[in-house]
Amino acid sequence: MTRGIRQAGGPVAIAAGVIGVWEIALRLAKVPGYVAPLPSAIVQKTITDWPVLATGIATTLAEAVAGFLLGNLTGFALAVLLFYHPALRRFAMLPMVAANSVPAVAFAPVIILWLGSGMASKIVLVAFITAFIMLQNELQGLRQVDAQAVDVLRSFGARERRIFWVLRFPASLPYVFVALRLGSIRSVIIAIVAEMLGAYRGIGWVIFETTASMDYSRLWAAVAAASVAGVMFFALVSAFERRWVWWHVSVSGTSRRTRQNKGDRMSIKRLAGMAVAMALLMASTAHADDKVSIRLKWLHQAQFAGYYVAKDKGFYKEEKLDVTINPGGPQLVAENLVASGSDDFAQGGGMETTLVGRDKGLPLVAIAAVFPKTPVLLVTKKDSGISKLEDFPGKKVSMWYTGTQYIVRAMLKNKGVDPASITEVPQPVTMAPFVRGEVAVACVTVFNELQTLISEGVGDLVLFDPADYGIVIPRDTIVTTDKMIKERPEVVQRFLRASLRGWKYAIENQPEAVEITLKQNPALKKDHQTIMMREVAKLMLWGPSKDKGVGYLDPKTAEFSMTFLLDNKQLTKPVPLTEATNARFWNEVPAALKVVR
Repeated sequence: MTRGIRQAGGPVAIAAGVIGVWEIALRLAKVPGYVAPLPSAIVQKTITDWPVLATGIATTLAEAVAGFLLGNLTGFALAVLLFYHPALRRFAMLPMVAANSVPAVAFAPVIILWLGSGMASKIVLVAFITAFIMLQNELQGLRQVDAQAVDVLRSFGARERRIFWVLRFPASLPYVFVALRLGSIRSVIIAIVAEMLGAYRGIGWVIFETTASMDYSRLWAAVAAASVAGVMFFALVSAFERRWVWWHVSVSGTSRRTRQNKGDRMSIKRLAGMAVAMALLMASTAHADDKVSIRLKWLHQAQFAGYYVAKDKGFYKEEKLDVTINPGGPQLVAENLVASGSDDFAQGGGMETTLVGRDKGLPLVAIAAVFPKTPVLLVTKKDSGISKLEDFPGKKVSMWYTGTQYIVRAMLKNKGVDPASITEVPQPVTMAPFVRGEVAVACVTVFNELQTLISEGVGDLVLFDPADYGIVIPRDTIVTTDKMIKERPEVVQRFLRASLRGWKYAIENQPEAVEITLKQNPALKKDHQTIMMREVAKLMLWGPSKDKGVGYLDPKTAEFSMTFLLDNKQLTKPVPLTEATNARFWNEVPAALKVVR
């Protein structure tokens, strides 16, 4: 034990020294927190947000370990199969190498579409990578057996199965553990990256969500927690290697059995206990008459308060529905998940995504529109010299390439400005490039990014509303599928009735709605969610929706949306609105449940 402490003392001292220098350097240089937060701030954030971080780590480790085990078992079995069947090996290795020459994240959107955004898709991605690592290493290990040793065993009448377990398998163990060590690192990385691309749990999800909310201390805390989890997993595998391959020079450095001792056995027990405790995930599901799910277009926030309220207040329960509310995320297209059957409903992008989906063969149907117009505005600073659209030429404009680019271009055309005269750049999840002046104009939603800028002290802004330029497109449509409407129309009706009731209640009881929203993610900032709820309510009651009721999908703006998309060559042909929309369910919801007084 004393020896172990001495061995760990050096690295710990070096790490402490680096962190100390880091702290002092940042304080002296007065580096902004969003560039590099102080280590002390990261530690403090880790302590205060530990419940959220611990839950994220547990989920990520559960995905990593499950995929690690599945992948390595699969890779080992394939290696043995291909070793004993050379003809099959020559045929199979080429497609395996080709598949693994592509980054795993490239397959993530497809796998998430197939398996959903839960743990299953992450486990499969991890298994995909680790299986190939094990396959390559085990094949190499099986080839390293001394041919003379094999001949000796055969001379004593040993069959191939006996030779495998007595000679080939033990000889390949060092190669197996090389694969396991590499796989332990890669599995955590892949799980985290996959969570960032499409998930609503795990430390990768925490990292992504924190980046979007500009909480950089928490971001670094999450990264540090993920690093500790990865090191712990690697150390566990290494401890097992020392226990079982003590005789190999790669472990001991000599042929003496110096590392097989009680200390190693105790370290394995401790590490295994920690890993199991952190990876344990328990879930309970309430049962109801009809199970359905709705996929949100983005992270949990007050933008979707109506569904949280409907569930929390028992409105769905009264309709005999068991509703699962699944948040969205990067690389997650809510409409695709509904079309594939992974979810039953979605609060999607808007009328334009519904129409484009129908044009591409997706059986999407909009049954309501949460926002009667787009919540997206263009924003610039007053000191940028831009006060009107005619000032845009020569400026760099960041935008979300989810249809927003066509709105911006149409706004410019309406004022006689050539869209080619601006420099378009993709807009990241953070407003940092706009704050730093790297772009002159950016996109914001009236209830999120705009409020974040204001709360961060970025004032004196100039706003451009597409509606002021004649561009009114219903956004955040509630969509389902042709199949759902045909086979379960009563479920569609009950779901929409309870959802609109939830939205009406949320608008009329905004403080309570915010508290219910915070239950979805306690890390959300209450002040920000309060402002968001206020702005969402104002937007939902814009135009005819104030008198007709929340969720009203105006046929005129739906028609305009299709014309707009055709003009911008986003549709190959006109889409019949009788197929892309269905007002029957909204019309049958009583006014008392949807009209805000």
